[in-house]
Amino acid sequence: MKARLPESTRLVSSNPHTQTVKEMVEQVALPELYCPFPSAINRGLEVVGQQTVEWARRFKLLEGPAAYERLDAMRIGLLTARAHPHTPLAELQLVTDWTTWLFILDDHCDELGIGKHPKQLQALHHRTLTILRGAAVTDQDNPMLHALHDLRERLLLKASAEWMRRFITNCQECLEASIWEATNRANGIIPDVTTYIKKRAFTGGMYPYVALFEITEDIQLPTAVTEDALVIHLTRSAINVVCWSNDILSLGKEMKMGDVHNLVLTLQHKYRLSLKEAIARAAALHDAEVRSFINMEQRLPSFGSVIDPELQRYLGMLRSWMRGNLDWSYTSYRYLLTPSIGSDA
Repeated sequence: MKARLPESTRLVSSNPHTQTVKEMVEQVALPELYCPFPSAINRGLEVVGQQTVEWARRFKLLEGPAAYERLDAMRIGLLTARAHPHTPLAELQLVTDWTTWLFILDDHCDELGIGKHPKQLQALHHRTLTILRGAAVTDQDNPMLHALHDLRERLLLKASAEWMRRFITNCQECLEASIWEATNRANGIIPDVTTYIKKRAFTGGMYPYVALFEITEDIQLPTAVTEDALVIHLTRSAINVVCWSNDILSLGKEMKMGDVHNLVLTLQHKYRLSLKEAIARAAALHDAEVRSFINMEQRLPSFGSVIDPELQRYLGMLRSWMRGNLDWSYTSYRYLLTPSIGSDA
């Protein structure tokens, strides 16, 4: 039998009528997560940070000066500059604009309530995939879709047709997972922990980023390597680390939205834990996954003198994403209990 979410989604408080979300979160210190990889920042940080806000302005993705100020304060360029410390400026700008587009899309869906209506979300995603596959934009398309078309055109300057097919498949898998989330919200279903962990790797949108390594870093790995079981496992492990740390550090945001799609909250519900206990358990899972990644790296076989350096660059990007996302999330305006990007509040 599926667990269902009551009308009041305050599953995280023993005294929900007297505590606000802000008070609940502030009472529990967020943990220092284990991530022993070095921090680094791309020298193009300030340039891409400014230009991604201007890119959003050019496509009119937000309404009002305050929304653009919040976007600037979020410092999305800092996230991508940490995750891509050695990426050339043009490619760093591309991945920064892609990230900006994803964050604004996420907030638009929250504000319009589409995230609770799977049919509406499915229609939006269908058009999104159609444009990614090459359809022309029209006057009927919203600014988000015009901006997506721009991203596609820029990708095509660097990508092969085969790469674009793989990238679109990655995007489709992520969009399908977000429909699963919307269906849960519409039906008041709290996902079980096992299913949530499986889906979270896709709802986090990380597989398209991994595909982008080929474009942004010019990493060339043969299929025999990318489909090696240990390499697949390492990729999934790194994605888990990014998504789980995000869940822990964005907990206040999800609680404020009344959304139970968060590792901490699914653990709390399944095991009837206090919020503090659930955070500690999620942190333990995160830290164990980091250690698993490190152990798996040490078991990798050699693929030859030509491929091994490329594989090490690929693994280096996975490490940069784990470290960079964590560093950024600890200080991000996005995960403070503040209005979302496009809100007028």
